[in-house]
Amino acid sequence: MANKKRRRRIWRTIWLTLLIGLWVGTYRLLPVSTAYASKTMCSCVYLGDRDPESVHQLELENFPYNLSTTEIDTINRIVSSSVMGLQKKSAIYRKHIGCTVISE
Repeated sequence: MANKKRRRRIWRTIWLTLLIGLWVGTYRLLPVSTAYASKTMCSCVYLGDRDPESVHQLELENFPYNLSTTEIDTINRIVSSSVMGLQKKSAIYRKHIGCTVISE
């Protein structure tokens, strides 16, 4: 009986460690994926004159980019992207320069 409890405790520890590692690894990759999504959307909309919906369907359809939510500020020409409200990144369009990821 004690051996069974010990095994269960070991497996719980292993699963908990794996889940924490997965969460930390994913959280560290979020800034990269949100910056990519905002830069791609900015470039396609302002340089390529494309519809944002087509960019979502064709360019940002793969994981993890399909998890991102993108907002477009047409007045200031800023595209912001985040995954579940975390790690928000933005890209700005500047005439004669193009789209650049900016720090907020």
